[in-house]
Amino acid sequence: KLALAPFDAHRLVFVDGRYAPALSAVGTLPAGVKVASLAEVLKTEPALLEPRLNGGERQAFAALNTAFFDDGLLLSVPKGVSLEKPVHALFLSTGGAAPVMWHGRVLVSAEAGSKVTVVEEYAGAGPGTYFSNMVTDVFLGEDASVEHVKVQHEGEQALHVATLRARQERHSRFTAHSVSLGAALALAERAVGVAP
Repeated sequence: KLALAPFDAHRLVFVDGRYAPALSAVGTLPAGVKVASLAEVLKTEPALLEPRLNGGERQAFAALNTAFFDDGLLLSVPKGVSLEKPVHALFLSTGGAAPVMWHGRVLVSAEAGSKVTVVEEYAGAGPGTYFSNMVTDVFLGEDASVEHVKVQHEGEQALHVATLRARQERHSRFTAHSVSLGAALALAERAVGVAP
């Protein structure tokens, strides 16, 4: 059962940390906008992501994520483009008999003057124990606007750790909303920095 009612969005679905194209519906995107699986982009265009995934982490769970991340969402919005529909990253955990751990990543790059809403949703389908370790990095260019919504509705035995970081250039606007409705343990860390 999902926490959010169905809504119109560019949607990528991940099951136990891995992209599920058959469940996803990205739809038609404006020219230059990229909504894709991080693992797929790393295979085809590694130079695009390496500067954003270069390590140097100071927080333990973020360092663990950088070392072992499975997959996640890449959202890149070029200069001056506004997305009318939100981008929805749905992370589903099956919660099988054996405990499982996965590390997911969301990487958002909003160039100067762009505008986008990102919805991260986490839901557990089974009663098993699992540990999800998420890192969301948001980069906002000058005058960019990003609204970030996170809804966590994991299973009763889930362990959910999340790090949200935003790096902003001048006159950019970053708004974050977080709702936590499940999990045995849910931890979140946020950090916002201003680009020099």
